[in-house]
Amino acid sequence: MELRHLRYFTAVAESLSFSRASEALGIAQPPLSQQIKALETELNVQLFNRSTHPIQLTIAGQIFLQEARAILLQLDQATRTTQQVDRGYLGKLTLGIHNSFANSHLPGLVAQFHQQFPDVRLEFREVTVVQELELLQNHQIDVVFHRSPAIYQDGMTFNCLPLLEEEFVLVLPENHPLTARAIVPLTDLKGESLILPDLDVLPFYRQVINACRQSGFEPRLDLSIRSGGLITLLSLVATGLGLSVMPAHTQILNRQGVVHRPIQGLQLKRHITLLWRKNEDSPVLNNFIKFFE
Repeated sequence: MELRHLRYFTAVAESLSFSRASEALGIAQPPLSQQIKALETELNVQLFNRSTHPIQLTIAGQIFLQEARAILLQLDQATRTTQQVDRGYLGKLTLGIHNSFANSHLPGLVAQFHQQFPDVRLEFREVTVVQELELLQNHQIDVVFHRSPAIYQDGMTFNCLPLLEEEFVLVLPENHPLTARAIVPLTDLKGESLILPDLDVLPFYRQVINACRQSGFEPRLDLSIRSGGLITLLSLVATGLGLSVMPAHTQILNRQGVVHRPIQGLQLKRHITLLWRKNEDSPVLNNFIKFFE
């Protein structure tokens, strides 16, 4: 028995006419009648009562019609599902994100992708700079919104798509004297207490320290935040414990008690990129990357 036998039988059963069924199927009536007869022989049952006009389904034929319809429907669903998976319209994608992800325009772009590909299940996993590449390498995430620079290990190979670059600004308590300046020279930070993320967690911030040294002073690092959380940093600055240098996007948080100012003499930018494994054959991932190109 082949699938065509089920289609032939269903066409005849629904029209109760060999002539109309043959016309709908695009085959001659004699071969169609032969195929139905061969099906009855294989099943060892009579599916149609041919003595009436129009022909009628036997009780066995009625049951077989229900089963044949279910099989053909399941086949159609399997075909559509397979095609959707092959085209990247159905599947799952695990995204690595940092705790600052929500404070940017990137969630809006991901939402647009989800609207365009509603049957792709998106899973979000919050990662740190230290662990993101290992998780990517070990297939625990499929793609990561990466903040440069990365902590690479031997044998790691990734594709990279630049998305945006972001400048850094000075964050001060709202009552700090330096808020009177529209732009704060880096040299004015001499003697000020700086609150920075732990350098083992976010080694990128070593560039801030190096910039201070190149400007002729050693920064005061009285506090550090092991988690590297920007919300915590903002809260500490708001209490007056010190100043900090943060990505410009933190301004959209509208944190009360702090003021943001550009820093003259600090040429520091952070690049946001998409990273994914090389030679990855995933239609869903390919669509995600193309969406951001």
